[in-house]
Amino acid sequence: MAGRARILVYGAGAVGSLLGGFLAKAGHAVTLLGRPQRMQAVREYGLKIDGIWGTHHVSEGLDPVASPEALRGRCFDFVLVTVKAYDTAEVADVLARAPFEYRIAVSVQNGYGNVETLADRIGRARVLGGRIITGVATISATHVRVTVSADALRIGPAFDDDQSTWPAAVEIAGTLAAAGIPAEPTRSYRQYLWDKILYNAALNPLGALLHATYGQLAEHPGVRAIMDCIIREAYAVMDALDIPRFLATADEYLAQFYGRLVPATADHYPSMLQDLRQRARTEIDALNGAIAQLAAQANVPAPVNEMLTAMIHVRERTRRSEL
Repeated sequence: MAGRARILVYGAGAVGSLLGGFLAKAGHAVTLLGRPQRMQAVREYGLKIDGIWGTHHVSEGLDPVASPEALRGRCFDFVLVTVKAYDTAEVADVLARAPFEYRIAVSVQNGYGNVETLADRIGRARVLGGRIITGVATISATHVRVTVSADALRIGPAFDDDQSTWPAAVEIAGTLAAAGIPAEPTRSYRQYLWDKILYNAALNPLGALLHATYGQLAEHPGVRAIMDCIIREAYAVMDALDIPRFLATADEYLAQFYGRLVPATADHYPSMLQDLRQRARTEIDALNGAIAQLAAQANVPAPVNEMLTAMIHVRERTRRSEL
């Protein structure tokens, strides 16, 4: 994207702050849309980003706002949707009747169902998928830290049977890469997405329930057996529904999972654990819950994914009751 882009980051949490901060630092006009208290702090102090991508302080080029109504009459080249999966439906409704103009929205989110929800409300031609596999921790309202980055942000058409958004994917990935965010366009977004769903579904709920790092989970034979079941159930669902994937069998994925993916992030704790510690809602329904739901549609058993979904929901409720 030549010149100075006008970008809306819808959901200025950890990932949104990281992407928006780097884009603003590169000279783009970035509007952050987030919670009022956080946006006021960013307005006063700017954003600090540190960790494995270096240390940066960004104040120029950022416009923090707390409501879509504050954007009435504005025009954006693209929207980065970085909210939690359980907020996607609300964002989709706003984008469908937006008081501002925009060309296309990019879902940079975890889990299954986000691009489908957006497309149902704003149309396939205005939706791109973005698979991010970078860990970002919130240190304070104005401070985020990059803790791990396993691959580039992959941006591509959200649906395999509609490649009309490919030019926009190339353009937006180029804008991000030029701003210092590792990003590449892809025609295989759904394969990248399911790779991450498998990884998160196997590690996030167990790490959250057991307060363990990814490496600690993989070291325990009993827990490892549970993770094997999670992935094998997911593969049965993908087989039944003909969901595209990079690796054809669960055995191939498990070899990569234990041989490369877990070792690269062995010291990492899941974001779901942080959600529970903060007594917040988790994204379990877009991960193991989605696998269980798709399994029911395909008449495929997925008892381990069902059980973990129920256990995380119980833990959400008990944590909230401790207030």
